[in-house]
Amino acid sequence: MSGQRSGGGINPRQAFARKYGDDREDSFWVREQKPKSVLGRLRDRGLVFVGRAPSIVPRGLALVVPAELRAPLAELLGGAA
Repeated sequence: MSGQRSGGGINPRQAFARKYGDDREDSFWVREQKPKSVLGRLRDRGLVFVGRAPSIVPRGLALVVPAELRAPLAELLGGAA
């Protein structure tokens, strides 16, 4: 998640996937089968969501840390918000 802090909480999904792996093998039905990927586990816990942010990530999908979680997570992870 520390990589997320550098982009103000919004960064390209592709860059995260290159570094930590993607969530393509995770099931859409998380109640039946818990995600195994880093991204899947973060999404399952509501710490990040995937969407579009064309002004920041012009092509492809973006990973977004909810605004209300950015400062508390930065503090827990030892960085500035």
